[in-house]
Amino acid sequence: MFELRPILSALGQHKSRAVLVILQMALTIAIVSNAVFIIDNRIALMNRDTGYAENEIFGFRSVTLDSNADMSVQGEVDEQILRDIPGVIDAVTITHIPFVGSGSTSSWSTESKQERGEFVTGVFRGDDHTLNTMGLKLIEGRNFLPEEVSDDPYASSAVVIINQSIANKMFPDGDALGKTIYRHGQPSKIVGIVEVMQGMWVNWSGFNDNVIFPTSGARSFMRYMVRTESNRRAEVMAQVKDKLLASYAQRVITNIDTLEYSIDRAYSSDNAMRIILSVIISFLVFVTVVGIFGLSSFSVNQRTKQIGTRRALGASQAAIVRYFLVENAMMSVVGMTIGAVLALALNYILVNEYSVSKLNNGYVVATMFAILILSLASVLVPALRAAKISPALATR
Repeated sequence: MFELRPILSALGQHKSRAVLVILQMALTIAIVSNAVFIIDNRIALMNRDTGYAENEIFGFRSVTLDSNADMSVQGEVDEQILRDIPGVIDAVTITHIPFVGSGSTSSWSTESKQERGEFVTGVFRGDDHTLNTMGLKLIEGRNFLPEEVSDDPYASSAVVIINQSIANKMFPDGDALGKTIYRHGQPSKIVGIVEVMQGMWVNWSGFNDNVIFPTSGARSFMRYMVRTESNRRAEVMAQVKDKLLASYAQRVITNIDTLEYSIDRAYSSDNAMRIILSVIISFLVFVTVVGIFGLSSFSVNQRTKQIGTRRALGASQAAIVRYFLVENAMMSVVGMTIGAVLALALNYILVNEYSVSKLNNGYVVATMFAILILSLASVLVPALRAAKISPALATR
């Protein structure tokens, strides 16, 4: 029905065109399937639930110039000043702000006799206002009590709050609340568990595993987080510097940024990769479509008399169109097969050399299908033009 023998014969006589189409499709499938997979992974990372009330939070830094200042007292004064600003929900001095790329970690064990911790987490240090300021959802246990908060920002603590991610790793049976964990041999009781709490380094393996210590966070170099009503955040941000300097001028206040800004900056390299790969995908698909269109048009021009002869012998316009579509489909099948193998081989290299995730075969299949449709669409115009060739051309 599809006249496979004439098609194979024609392809044998024009090997270079067939090879070019096959190579174009194979390379496009190999690169595009991996690129789309990487883009989807990056987007998934950027769209993860942070656990924070993102559109209500901003943070900033304060560096004290007076080495004799009592920052513990000043930290409490600053917090009260911030909480008294109209539109502010809560505020806290904290050792680290999420997503800023600067922080500290700690290793933990679930047994007191273990010399070395087997679980590594990010560490936040803040008082009993930390959960409310961050907008974290407490799913088990309680918040810190005021008397549990230490004035020493570096002190160990008898109690901690952890997030669900590290709780599941430490206690797979789901009974983390009330258990004691150990840091450098020092015990800390888990009094609360929050649902989600992301950390400081977005590409770190322990990014989702974090612990909060009940300490004031006040020191010569301090960070503050402020939570406001979402529609008044910009208004509050504009007042912070003047109000705090009016209370205590011997310091420098900088980096007053929204949490969304910090998140966007943390994911800037991932976003840049997404844009670059999207451009590469668009370019490759465009070149492939234009290439197949050009080669098909060239093939029609080469075989004008042959097509006219077939028309003179009774071939319908539909048969001519079908001929070119089937010819293209045959080349596409070969190109897709080679492309699938190349896609898996390329992903194997990326996995081993750059720690990229293993390619989901669904991306390869979807890319093959999309390229096949584009390939058939690109050959349709030359095929329709071929179908309109007059039978009279066969006699010229």
